[in-house]
Amino acid sequence: EGFAAASPKNCGGVPAIRVVDITVDPETGKAADNAVEQILANLTNDPVAILLDTAIKGKDAGGGTSTTFDWGIAQAVQNTGLPVLVAGGLTPTNIADCVTNTRPFG
Repeated sequence: EGFAAASPKNCGGVPAIRVVDITVDPETGKAADNAVEQILANLTNDPVAILLDTAIKGKDAGGGTSTTFDWGIAQAVQNTGLPVLVAGGLTPTNIADCVTNTRPFG
């Protein structure tokens, strides 16, 4: 379905946020070296923002992993001008670090 699924015309005229899974290796916790490039290569103007969340490589569904991803990915994507929301493994002990270092949209 891609980013066009978040087009207002596909969402009854309502602006939409698109969820993008950041797939991490279950052993290392690292995302692909080209994760930012993969996201940027698929971007369209359709979503008003994207929500980046962690997915574990080899698992069927993303989200709900309680695992963080490299927040530098969020920062790099946001630096292109697309607002980014961050999810994935956020806790009271790491949320300030996430916000300080990535300056996410929400």
